[in-house]
Amino acid sequence: MSQSIECPKSAYERLMKGGLVGKVLRKKQEISELMLYGYDFHSASQSYLLFEKAKGELFKTNTRLSEKSEVWKNILFLYEKIDKNEDFKTDSEMFEESTIEYPSLFSCMILGEELFDYEKYGFPTRKSLEESIASFCIGERWNYFGLSGRGDYTWRTEDGNFKNSLSNEFHGDCWIHQIDVSGKYKKEQTLFGEIESFDTIKDIYGTEDRKGINAHYNYWENLLMIILKYAKSLGKEKIPEIINWRETLEKAGGGVGTMTTEAMFGGGGRSDINLELLFEDPIINADRKEKLETWPLYIRGDSEVNYLPYVFKRNLHFIKSCKDEEGSLDLSFAAPRFKEGKYKMHISYYESDLPHLLTGIYKLFARDRSLLPKIMNKFIEEAK
Repeated sequence: MSQSIECPKSAYERLMKGGLVGKVLRKKQEISELMLYGYDFHSASQSYLLFEKAKGELFKTNTRLSEKSEVWKNILFLYEKIDKNEDFKTDSEMFEESTIEYPSLFSCMILGEELFDYEKYGFPTRKSLEESIASFCIGERWNYFGLSGRGDYTWRTEDGNFKNSLSNEFHGDCWIHQIDVSGKYKKEQTLFGEIESFDTIKDIYGTEDRKGINAHYNYWENLLMIILKYAKSLGKEKIPEIINWRETLEKAGGGVGTMTTEAMFGGGGRSDINLELLFEDPIINADRKEKLETWPLYIRGDSEVNYLPYVFKRNLHFIKSCKDEEGSLDLSFAAPRFKEGKYKMHISYYESDLPHLLTGIYKLFARDRSLLPKIMNKFIEEAK
């Protein structure tokens, strides 16, 4: 069964509050090796040593169930499943699915005996802590554990409900994705006091919770211009992330290259005349009910669909330029061409996402990076 695992909001917030994300990242090397070579247990690896310890400890443990014996059994079941199936050597997804089914291994690697102090970390049960750590490791495997081989910039929204990512892929292409990482949460009053229950794992495979725009490399300049125009519409054209954009880029670790020779030397970018046109192209602003004189800035996805930026209640939305029966947006105020039909929001950003959007674009702007300073310098000069 295919899965696409994410760590949902309530679980992620507890991992952050308890300082566990930092503990996971300090084990980055061991976790990345395990996720790459989970089927190959080297005798010196931490995971193999835990496997050996689990076998030994089970023989010492009292036959009646205990928290520790449950953990050792969980680890042994995982290894037994992997050991009996040759497909694990060629299918990394099988390993990920199995670590979600038997989640004790990651937690043992990261916390050791502290795993049993789960309440100290804000978790009601050991299982909820184990599953949260496992879903975090699987969900962030591309972002934190160096498994993708490409440039990524990822952040979660201020309310915690969405995980956003920008990527310049292998060829410098402009990829924009947003994942709904919200989850169920409730409090119940019982005879034993208040009990919290929340999702620790979210499988988004085959759902609408992941949305994206996969555009070619020459849309980085459009995306940057859209975000700058969005900032201007908010009256934030002089924020530090814009005025001191070089410093922002340096703090982000500098620009990320790509893995292909065509991305090394740039070229194919806009001429100065076309750059002027880029500045003149508008974005749809519902807050001001502005009329469009020309076709607005857009990003074209790999499905040949145009995605139009749309400012509404100080948030930025990308909407499909084609009419949608399920849409609720009326764009007739902007131009007669939008008079008939409704439109649907595809990806949305809050005002608080603006610094992340700028930082990610500076870092990942690909193919002709000489356009980045040209656009920024011109925008800053016009904003004076």
